[in-house]
Amino acid sequence: GPTACKQNTTETEHIGAEPMAKAQAQDFNAMMKDMMGAFPVDTKAMEEAFKNQAALSEKMSGVALEAATKSAELSGKWTQETLTKLQDVTKAKSEPADYAKAMTDFAS
Repeated sequence: GPTACKQNTTETEHIGAEPMAKAQAQDFNAMMKDMMGAFPVDTKAMEEAFKNQAALSEKMSGVALEAATKSAELSGKWTQETLTKLQDVTKAKSEPADYAKAMTDFAS
């Protein structure tokens, strides 16, 4: 009856769809290859660009680290000087004017 006929067409459609999908995929792959060929990418140039970028990043990191180290050294030196000056300020003075002088020296 009509049910058997219907089942048959579905199977035939399914069998026919398989090679069709494969053919479409191959067409698509061929099209992609053609497109990629139309825009040649020089991989050597890309590699060089990446290497240069890496080298630049490395240099910049080096510069930043060196600056940070120097900043820490200067900061340490400043702290040391400030503490030395503070010791001077905190020492007992015999003359009131000496306190004013110590504060002025510390502020300078």
